[in-house]
Amino acid sequence: MPDLILSYAPPQRKKPFRYHTLVIAIASIIAVITFDFVYGALDDTYFGPPRWLNSLGRWILIPTLLAPLASLVTLCMLPFHQFTYRQLGVVLVLAPSCFFLPTVLPCHPMEWRHDFPFERLMANACCLAQSSCVYAADHADHFPPHPAVLLLDNYMSSKQLADFDDTPYVLPAPTPPESAWPTIAPALDARSLFIYTAADLTTPPSPLDSKIIIAYTKPSRVLPNHHILAFADGHAELARDSELPTYFTNSNTARATLHLPPTSTP
Repeated sequence: MPDLILSYAPPQRKKPFRYHTLVIAIASIIAVITFDFVYGALDDTYFGPPRWLNSLGRWILIPTLLAPLASLVTLCMLPFHQFTYRQLGVVLVLAPSCFFLPTVLPCHPMEWRHDFPFERLMANACCLAQSSCVYAADHADHFPPHPAVLLLDNYMSSKQLADFDDTPYVLPAPTPPESAWPTIAPALDARSLFIYTAADLTTPPSPLDSKIIIAYTKPSRVLPNHHILAFADGHAELARDSELPTYFTNSNTARATLHLPPTSTP
């Protein structure tokens, strides 16, 4: 009778799930919440957040997006029979975090970085355009002769006309009347990021107002190879330097319809 050969295979140990990526994900989310709170508090101050804080915000965003994704990948590599209810709960918690990833995919070359200075300048350009439209509605469809008028009439503040890291123009005290705007215009232009081009403009008809440029930005380190354009209908757009001739050609064509002289391309 042949001998029986018995073999013994030790049971394989269950590979534990490592929670280090989960810890990184939670720490990153807490860091972003803290950063958002600090940034929001500084954003309400006169000079705004420092430049280094904007760079820090972009670096904090990276692990916040990648850590939940890495944790989910680690879970998916486990065999199905090793899943526990606790690990399934981790999946349900982290999965929504991964949906933030498509929101930061590039919509525009200047937007994918979540550049806070750029976002502020875009908001300031919209404020300038919309304040000009409101002024025109209050003054028989005539746009303001200069942004200084908007400051003296409290339509906007000088901080909204300055570059991101420049000191805004400070109005003299007491505040001069609106008729004194030529006396402060040169000093305001020196501190302003925007070049205003709507001094001769009245409220244009609807098909033309979205094409007429009423202001554009000077060169800025926040906008390399780009300019922000403000339009007569109250909106603003970011344009590459190579696109400026097209924008200004359309604007000057609309101005010619209103018998106004053309504006020069920067």
